[in-house]
Amino acid sequence: MNQPITNKSGNNRQAIIILATVFLTTIAVVAILFSFDFLGVGSSQANEPMIHTQGMVHTEGMVHSDELHAEMISDRQAEIAERSLKVMPFDLERTTHIFEKTEFGGVQQVLSDDGDLSQIELIQAHLAEEAERFQTGDFGDPALIHGHDMPGLAELEAGFEHLEVVYQPLLEGGKISYSTANERLKIATHQWFDAQLSDHGSHAQEH
Repeated sequence: MNQPITNKSGNNRQAIIILATVFLTTIAVVAILFSFDFLGVGSSQANEPMIHTQGMVHTEGMVHSDELHAEMISDRQAEIAERSLKVMPFDLERTTHIFEKTEFGGVQQVLSDDGDLSQIELIQAHLAEEAERFQTGDFGDPALIHGHDMPGLAELEAGFEHLEVVYQPLLEGGKISYSTANERLKIATHQWFDAQLSDHGSHAQEH
């Protein structure tokens, strides 16, 4: 009567031994792979430059955090310049964007650096068209260049009815004036200007 119980107990012990063997073998294999970095866990970190921080001994290959930040900004500005080619018809290298934050919003100018009449005409046509779009809440072109998460952009799109946008031609290009009595939109305009100043780099300046 007790024989079946004994066989069952023996089978359970064998199953436990097999499972334990498989578990230990798996751990051993994973440990070997890690030791030889076959899983690539450390390879990506090894290829990244070590950031030099205060108190560390500077060695070859280390980069300072401010140098890394400057490199990131430079890459961003190059990307913006490339995107601008798809939106702006004039030569970005021969023009300057000027941003002036005011009490009621701001004034954006685009001027030809060399007085080329064809460039001036392209600037004026582009700014006139952009001003018309901004008046209807269409900020698609800035979003295409700078990204939809551009600071201030969402607020300007949502509150466009409370934002006055006026285009005016200039001898060397043109300008767009933005004015509002809404404090939130004024802040958004200033944030929008700051983002453009940062993204356009040497192609832009603050008045």
